[in-house]
Amino acid sequence: MSDTNPPTPAGSQPATPRDDTSVAKFRARRAAAARPYQPDQVGLLLVAQAPPDADDRYFYFPDVARHDWLFRAVARAILPAADLNRDNKPSLLAQLRERGSSWST
Repeated sequence: MSDTNPPTPAGSQPATPRDDTSVAKFRARRAAAARPYQPDQVGLLLVAQAPPDADDRYFYFPDVARHDWLFRAVARAILPAADLNRDNKPSLLAQLRERGSSWST
């Protein structure tokens, strides 16, 4: 039997190897960044594949300098009239939180 569907290679690895302590620190930093934007009740939940490998990029980080495509795409889809720029990302995250908690089907 031939292998018609070989395994997909894993994503790119971080630039520097991480130990368990640094992984825990990055997870804690990401959780702290997301916490202010978590609604009391979830009405809309968007699920992404995984956090990016780059330590300076994350959906909820207010100061992502480059490659913030997921945030920009979500904000553009849910807040089409919003002015998307780095200076107002915290405000846009708050608006997304409100829209996510009040979303109705």
